[in-house]
Amino acid sequence: MSYNCWLECTRGCGRRYSIYDVVYRCQDCGGLLDVEHDLEALKDRSAAEWKELFDRRTRTNEWPYGSGVWGKKEWVCPQVEDENVVSMYEGHTNCFWAERLGREIGVPDLWIKLCGHSHTGSFNDLGMTVLVSVVRQMIADRKAGRAGGKQIRALACASTGDTSAALAALFKLVERGEIEPSDRVVVISTAHGLKFTGFKVGYHDRKLKDVVSRHANPPLELPASYDAVSAALDRALDGRDGVSHSAR
Repeated sequence: MSYNCWLECTRGCGRRYSIYDVVYRCQDCGGLLDVEHDLEALKDRSAAEWKELFDRRTRTNEWPYGSGVWGKKEWVCPQVEDENVVSMYEGHTNCFWAERLGREIGVPDLWIKLCGHSHTGSFNDLGMTVLVSVVRQMIADRKAGRAGGKQIRALACASTGDTSAALAALFKLVERGEIEPSDRVVVISTAHGLKFTGFKVGYHDRKLKDVVSRHANPPLELPASYDAVSAALDRALDGRDGVSHSAR
């Protein structure tokens, strides 16, 4: 059975896009996009059969199904070929018995899923493995002359600080030769509608007393506009401003 997923407008206008299209909003109505799956195809297995399959893959050494994400590949992103998956076998973090908290709130058998117990300390590992794997598939398709292939200039991550997950995945791409060390990579840290702490801003502005800001990334204020962020990306990629920025 062939499984499939795509991007579809959440406003109900019916517009669909390939998961390999670099698009963030519906080009017809401006609505946000969501990932949709061919549910009819997924019905080729019963609920019990899917559960049995996923249980069998849990922590297996069969690539890439030992990942808590890719163990459910058919429900996540079935088009990505196994050899193009970039994974640290993320997921499968434990549930912890919160005994004392449970007593305080009257739930004696309370268990908490702690997704921060992961490779980079962030639950964003779960999403980044899909993002970078799709990009790697696009690169492979372009090299092979297949549909869906795209020339990738950079990977950019909108984040309030957990860009480490994206960087870890990028390093894996470099190690595998998909991105050359000489290629320009731009990582944008954004906080749309939020406020950076004074310490964080002070560090990147090099204004903290007795602190040497060796890794300062001067903030760049941008309006809440896709076009403005895209233009800033283009300038950074072209090297026209000669400096890296974090947008806020």
